[in-house]
Amino acid sequence: MSQPSSLLPPWASREYWFPSEGERDHFASQYGEFIIKMLKSENWDEFDSRDSVVRMAKAYIKEMYEDPYYDVPAPRVYDPATLTEAHFVFWAHTSSGRQEVEEWRDLRGIVYKAFAAPRFLREILTRGTRLHSEWSSGGVRLTAAQDLATIMLRSETVVFTERDISACIWRRGSRFYERQDKINEYVFKVQHKIDEYVLKVQDNFDQDFPVTGMDFCGETQFTMRPGQENKIFAPWYDLGQIGYHDIPDWPANSNIASRLMTDLPAELMLIVLENLFKFDQDIHIVFDHDVDEYIFIVEREQHLKEFPHGLQGVQMPMGNFWKLPYCHEFFAFGATGEANRAMMMGVFHRNKFIVHDD
Repeated sequence: MSQPSSLLPPWASREYWFPSEGERDHFASQYGEFIIKMLKSENWDEFDSRDSVVRMAKAYIKEMYEDPYYDVPAPRVYDPATLTEAHFVFWAHTSSGRQEVEEWRDLRGIVYKAFAAPRFLREILTRGTRLHSEWSSGGVRLTAAQDLATIMLRSETVVFTERDISACIWRRGSRFYERQDKINEYVFKVQHKIDEYVLKVQDNFDQDFPVTGMDFCGETQFTMRPGQENKIFAPWYDLGQIGYHDIPDWPANSNIASRLMTDLPAELMLIVLENLFKFDQDIHIVFDHDVDEYIFIVEREQHLKEFPHGLQGVQMPMGNFWKLPYCHEFFAFGATGEANRAMMMGVFHRNKFIVHDD
């Protein structure tokens, strides 16, 4: 995140003193971008030490690194002045800020580096956000997916089994409760919520926690892609749009194609469509009585296959397939125009289909 004071360049000596905290904070508010530019620079000689702003910025940086009582308030939603990127950078380089940020180092890629904080980190370290409040209080209002993401984010382990998840729930319960009956009650609620969620989504092709294989005990292993936490916790984010990754998902029922897609050159759009609609495995077409419509399912890779069962009279291994989204969602892009539909279906029809009649 930052270099220790012993590695500060030779010029980092007190060539200037701020007469008061107010003067120091006023300077930072005026020249925040310049201070960050100096922090980022690997060639400190490019700055003219005779310039008064450079001397003041040097003093600001030295105080930030070395003074244990240096105070920059933590970012908080009820103080808009603390919500800027520059303020977060300054706070993250103070003694107290470094300590909080350091807790996230090497955890699932949620690392503050290169002076750019991942959106999740900004939200969870900002006082007054829903995410900060829930995280600090044990997360009793989190959804099952958020609970599962929380468990994975708190661990250095990349792949989890249900046994690993249960152990993490017990540890978290012990952290927030002292009485055994309260711990048991907490563990039961969270475990039940996660078990129901996993059972519901484990056969979906597009998952927040994709299955990667099975361990030596035959337990299914789950993981979470880097950055997936931003999608899972997005409904709880309070800081508004602060970057490219905050562009909202294009609604599946829209009859207008996203410009992010249609502005692509045709060859790039074709590559995207092939990744969405062309499968290496056969596509099985099965009637789903629960939703009263046909669904598409594709066989899992060999290393992910589990024990066989029947599927509504069809001799296809239950648990050995991924269920694609329902047609109105899966083919939403084709509803945005004839040309888009023709290109999409041209790719999709290159698959091999197996129809199962019940």
